[in-house]
Amino acid sequence: YQIQDFSSVPDFYVIPPERTKPFGTVHAALCARGEVHEPFAIINADDYYGVSAYRTILDKLLTLPEQGEAAMVGYRLKNTVSDHGTVSEREQAGKYARAYMTAAGSGMIHSIYGYNFVDDGFNVLERENNFGILRRDLTPKPAYRALAKVCRTFCSGTPTLESVKLSGYEAWIFRMGGRSAVWATGTARLVVQTDSPTEATNLMDEKLGGRQTRASVTTGPLAPVFFDANVLSVSKDRSAGQPAAPDDPITF
Repeated sequence: YQIQDFSSVPDFYVIPPERTKPFGTVHAALCARGEVHEPFAIINADDYYGVSAYRTILDKLLTLPEQGEAAMVGYRLKNTVSDHGTVSEREQAGKYARAYMTAAGSGMIHSIYGYNFVDDGFNVLERENNFGILRRDLTPKPAYRALAKVCRTFCSGTPTLESVKLSGYEAWIFRMGGRSAVWATGTARLVVQTDSPTEATNLMDEKLGGRQTRASVTTGPLAPVFFDANVLSVSKDRSAGQPAAPDDPITF
């Protein structure tokens, strides 16, 4: 990680005396410039809209000259604003975890810098004060626990990411080191088949059921489910919310 402070601000820029907290995304990039020596992209965890964002920016980076030009992935505002106002701490946790796993599994991203580690201020209503995964008093947010869960679960191995097209939405399987995570683009009840008996857990490391090789779990864009085994397949649970029976048909 890099410390975001004013030492990275160019000499020609005069910092207002009343400014005490760091600046935004460009400032974050300046702080990382001593560690980044290849084409890079910046993504805000509260503005993450799926793996297509990585593919789009990668395609553009491959066409840019080595110096002097940049690009961004833009979206229509009406398609990105939350129906519930600002991003909650729980939403931040889900987006952070999903962004990290998607980046690792894409094969395109070699390093990730989070912005930022600790909140910049104490005003819970001020968006710029609350980007951290630790609060100002250093108590952890759900995003801290979520990233800890991702790092503990996937600490070694080669990451892969698989897309599974299902009726009405898309499911994603992230695998690394004999372990897996599953989520969907919409709230969904899925039947998940693993290669060995395992317990399903959520982002907060809470158990979702007993050890089994075939589990019925509810997941969604911000609610990945983790397995200490390789996921072999996922399918829609067609049993109206009830745990799937061993002889239920599975479609792929």
